[in-house]
Amino acid sequence: LFNSIQAQSDREFWFAAPEVTQGHGDRPILFRFASSSKPAIIRISQPANPNFSPIELSINAYSDTSKDITQYINSVENKPSNTPLNYGFLITSTSSISAYYEVAFTNNAELFPLKGFVSKGKEFLIPGQNTFNNRVPLTPLAHNGFVIVATEDNTNIQIELTNPDETGKYQISINLNKGQTYAVNAASNMVALHIGGSRVTSDKPICVTVYDDSIVIGGWDLIGDQIVPSSNTGKKFIAVKGELSAPGFFASDFLYIWPTEDNTEIIINGNPLTRKYNRGESFEFQLSEYSAYITTDKNVYVFQLT
Repeated sequence: LFNSIQAQSDREFWFAAPEVTQGHGDRPILFRFASSSKPAIIRISQPANPNFSPIELSINAYSDTSKDITQYINSVENKPSNTPLNYGFLITSTSSISAYYEVAFTNNAELFPLKGFVSKGKEFLIPGQNTFNNRVPLTPLAHNGFVIVATEDNTNIQIELTNPDETGKYQISINLNKGQTYAVNAASNMVALHIGGSRVTSDKPICVTVYDDSIVIGGWDLIGDQIVPSSNTGKKFIAVKGELSAPGFFASDFLYIWPTEDNTEIIINGNPLTRKYNRGESFEFQLSEYSAYITTDKNVYVFQLT
């Protein structure tokens, strides 16, 4: 019996890059690729941006390659927020590859794995961390937020925020064409006013990147990810502890469990929580052991800070 699965290896990837404050460090920026058993010709394009000339790379089997795109940063990072932009990337390959976007500044680095087909969907809940503020003062400001890219023309998108964005809105309706993007930033650096738990729905497939720039954990650092839609979340997770050590919290990672439906039961290492959680709420768990086994009765996102 053979089953086909779609993971982070694919032949097509959509991606929208976050704005990262230059006041802390936002460059160089790169795409990195790795091939499997076949060589590949990789094409990097911005379908909505006629000023971006597509880039082609060749890669041998069982190899890796990188493309520094820092020279294009002003049409890569999605700023200003609350504005349709033409900065969405489409990456295609003649054979299966894995890919990620990297902000490679020494003291504000982060990797954004591109998830291919499984990242496309029509309903997303925005996960994130609920413990640490963004650093101030930095110029420009460091933001908590997310950015959307449309994969088809005439895509209608509805955004329901848990806290207001920079313009004070809780509800946003937008229409984007293929390759267009839209960034939403929280109005404040204070974690209590971040926009985790927000909901994004659309009538055609989109992809979403989440980011939290320069969060203060002793030092401060960028975190983020390309997320999957609610339909591709799950009910069973194994979290493996990394090496995060936040002052006042001992040596522990942080896990944030975000239900996609109301009345969700969460069980950690066989122990049910004392209450059930609704969509838009999250449960924070400090991971100080080597691992944790998480099960739920409805689909959830698990966001690990490590």
